[in-house]
Amino acid sequence: MCVSLPGRVMSLRGPMALVNTAGIERWCNALAYPELGPGDRVLLHAGLVVGVLTEQEAREAEAAFAEIGLNVTPGGIDGKQVPGVVEARAQPGVP
Repeated sequence: MCVSLPGRVMSLRGPMALVNTAGIERWCNALAYPELGPGDRVLLHAGLVVGVLTEQEAREAEAAFAEIGLNVTPGGIDGKQVPGVVEARAQPGVP
């Protein structure tokens, strides 16, 4: 299954955007969106910016991930900066 994650653009360098997702910053290809600026909310998939989100759309996507036990907010997993990938958190009653 493929999943696209919401993130926030931190800075830009040419066609590359430094995007924060779940407290992890990574460089992503933003060539298709030259209008991006720091602070913009985007949708990421496989290292590519695949869409631009409104703040409301980004919050709704983050809430949907939270419902299944994932915190993908730019503040990090459970508010902590963590290296590596987004971690799944088991919910009570879910094996």
